[in-house]
Amino acid sequence: MIKRRLLFLWNLLIGALCCHSMPTAVLVIGWMYRRMQQQIVKFWWTQSPVFQAEVSFEQWVQEHPDFQFLKETPHWFTQQTLGDPSANILRRTFRYCFHSLGENLRIGIQGVFNLWVLTVPAMAFWFASWHIGWNTSFNKIYEQAPVGVTLGLLGILFFILSLFYVLPAQARQAVTGNWRSYYQFRILWTLIRQKGMTCFWIAAAFSLASVPVMISQIAPTFFTKAFPELDNMSDSELLEWINRYFFWVCLGSFFLYNLVHLALARLYASAFLKLLRQGNLLVKDLTPFEQELFKKLKLEPLQVSRNTPLLIEVLKNNTRRLTWIGSCFLTGIVWLTFVIQIYLLAFINYQPFRTWLNQPLVQIPCFRYVPPDLEESAKLQETMQH
Repeated sequence: MIKRRLLFLWNLLIGALCCHSMPTAVLVIGWMYRRMQQQIVKFWWTQSPVFQAEVSFEQWVQEHPDFQFLKETPHWFTQQTLGDPSANILRRTFRYCFHSLGENLRIGIQGVFNLWVLTVPAMAFWFASWHIGWNTSFNKIYEQAPVGVTLGLLGILFFILSLFYVLPAQARQAVTGNWRSYYQFRILWTLIRQKGMTCFWIAAAFSLASVPVMISQIAPTFFTKAFPELDNMSDSELLEWINRYFFWVCLGSFFLYNLVHLALARLYASAFLKLLRQGNLLVKDLTPFEQELFKKLKLEPLQVSRNTPLLIEVLKNNTRRLTWIGSCFLTGIVWLTFVIQIYLLAFINYQPFRTWLNQPLVQIPCFRYVPPDLEESAKLQETMQH
């Protein structure tokens, strides 16, 4: 128990420190994908005959060497499993010390690329809309006002539609360990079409978790009123104070980032397995990793009887269609609340580029923002003092 608590604190601390900058936050994405993979496989194990035979997850992993890397929570730096004992000692040592770091970086870069493919175009509309809107206001070119409004609305629409796909695709990429799985449109569309409420709960989790994250980003705007002593601080002292604040912000935000992505993994795992058992997904459509995994877990599609009267089948299909439309509408409303939070942040504490081009809970989990002018001024003061 003590070991698990220490491991939890270690992962929380390293993750929070990595969330301080964009480059290191890429490592968080890689680590989180590996964590999601472990959790999804573990859920499938609980639904398998192997679990019913009272075989523990650790014992099952031990019996199948190809899956031993799933035995414990992913590492940040060191290798998960023992390397090749016949390899050169220097090579073995280097691999042991930095293997997980390399994996986190590789998977993180792949994750960022895939996330941006579908989300950046929508956010580019936002970015253009914002600047066109302000230029229209300052220069009083009101005949161009519809351009900014139209781009903003298109950005909102495209962003919401992209999130229907992007988050289940994240989970799919995570569990397969293959970035190409992100573009398995037929499998993911089947999941979205058959499990509309799963998309709703995913949206609800992310929108709810984004509230404290947004508040933590808005709060610095009001610090001078809440803490009058900040007015008497030098820039270097103020930077130190802000850095302490963002350390705790990153700690809490990384914890929330963990929660929502593990919830995403759990929802995806449950929906995917139901589709497979119902025969809506075929084993041949799965990746080799998944095929081998389901074989080892003895999970097979259930034989569903299709001898249903035509009238009942039509009624069921229409009911499912109406349910899906209703769940999509609710999901869109929930994602709209997520977008509203982005606009609130932009109006209260605008962060150039980052406000529109990176949503940390969905894309790169960087939660620290210090104005560049303050950092440069603080460095200049320190240089002059020395």
